[in-house]
Amino acid sequence: MENHLVVNPAPAPPAFAMDDQEILDNIDGRMHGPMDRFIKNVAPEHESANNGIRLLLTIPTLPASDTQTSWDDVQVIGQYYHHGCVDYQEGLLHLSRSAHQVFISQPTRLFLHGFYIRGSLIELWVFDRSGLYCSDVFDIRKDFVQFLSIILSYQRMTDQDLGNINIIETDKYGRYIILDGAVTPSLGKLYLDSQPIASSEGLVGNGTTCYRARMPDSNRWNYVMS
Repeated sequence: MENHLVVNPAPAPPAFAMDDQEILDNIDGRMHGPMDRFIKNVAPEHESANNGIRLLLTIPTLPASDTQTSWDDVQVIGQYYHHGCVDYQEGLLHLSRSAHQVFISQPTRLFLHGFYIRGSLIELWVFDRSGLYCSDVFDIRKDFVQFLSIILSYQRMTDQDLGNINIIETDKYGRYIILDGAVTPSLGKLYLDSQPIASSEGLVGNGTTCYRARMPDSNRWNYVMS
């Protein structure tokens, strides 16, 4: 897998994205830390006078360098403020909003790496369906070697390290899953529809996702996978 650091306008939010208050209510009481042993990486995107810079590490499905970023491609998120004197909750809200948009666009994702920079201070974050987990704060100016190590570690991450589910594969006909033959010997390979028929809208929650599925030699969506 080849990781690409790209600079693009922000992807459009999904149609049913949560508003700020819904995100705050959803993550209330679900933040844990500081915790040790976080590994991250990121790429700058665009700057706003009020909202800082949103940072995204993307893995495009197409090689063209001018392809606009979509939330389907985002693998790591970040929020950066040049000055440290910003409202802490506001910046964390922007980071959480990015995480929510990734989970909505990638409903089978298990977890997501992210980080939050204010001035020279950085916190590392992991988002999953059970909550938000952060590292200790450290100063990039005082420990630049550690910061570089974090940046480089992202480019060495596997799909599993990045939080992508490893049971769904893709070929020229689409995305598919192979079922255990001992349990369902008559099925085996099933292709999944491009969009789920049901998925969780919250950032934190059960994360249940259901897809229509079909046999390789059929156009009929006779099965549901969750």
